[in-house]
Amino acid sequence: KHPAKQQHKRLALYQTLKEETEIANAYNNIGIIYDEMSDFTRALKFYNEAYTRYRATGDIEKQAMVSVNLGILFKAQGEYTKVIGYYHDAYAVYRHLNLPAESAFCEANLGSVYYYTGQYDSCLHYSLLAEKAFNEQRNLQSLPIARANAGMAYFETDRKQEARSYLQQALEGHRSYNNRKETAFVLIQLAKVHASEKKYEEAIRLLEESASIAESIGASQQVMDAAKLLSEYYGA
Repeated sequence: KHPAKQQHKRLALYQTLKEETEIANAYNNIGIIYDEMSDFTRALKFYNEAYTRYRATGDIEKQAMVSVNLGILFKAQGEYTKVIGYYHDAYAVYRHLNLPAESAFCEANLGSVYYYTGQYDSCLHYSLLAEKAFNEQRNLQSLPIARANAGMAYFETDRKQEARSYLQQALEGHRSYNNRKETAFVLIQLAKVHASEKKYEEAIRLLEESASIAESIGASQQVMDAAKLLSEYYGA
C-alpha cells in the first residue's frame, strides 16, 4: 500500500475520534511522506496544518519539530532565507526548553545552510557550537558533520591549516561509521584544500578515492563533482 494512503486513513480515524494530538501527528507524518517524494506543495500544506494544530494544543516542542521539517523542505528547494528562519525558530524553542540534543542539531543545520549562503563566519560560529555540543553529548556519529562544515568555512576564509585539520577529522569520523556518501563528499573538500596549496598529486588521489566510493553507492552528485575537479587538476 502507498504509505500516504495509510496515513490518510489514520488521519480520518483520528478526526472521527477527535484526537487532536494524533490528528496533528498524522498531518506531520503525511507531510514527511510527501516531502520524501519531492511533492513539496503537498508537503507544505500538511506541515502547515500540523503546525497550526500543534499551536492550538500548546505543544511548542512539536511546533519546533515542524519548523525543522519546513527548514528541510525549503532547503531541498534552495530557498535558504526561509530555511534560516525556520531553523532559528526551532533553535529558540529547543534552547528555551533546555533540549541540548535538539539544539545541537539545529546548530549543525544552521552551520550548513549558512555555508551555502556564503555567510562563512556564521557557518563557523554554529558549526563550532554544534561540535562542542556533540562532543559533550558523546554523539560521535554527528560530530563529523559539524567538523566538515567548520572545515569548509575555514577554507573559504583562507584558514587552510584549520580547514585541513577539521576536514581530516571529519573524514576519519565518517570512515569509522562507514558513512560512504559523506566520506566521498569530505574527500572532495579535502582535495580542494590540497589543490589550493598546489599539492595536486594528493588532491587527485583523494578525488579518485571519492569517485570510486561515490560510484559504488550511486552518489551521482559526488561522482560529478569529483570528475569535474579531476579534469581541472590532471593538467595542473
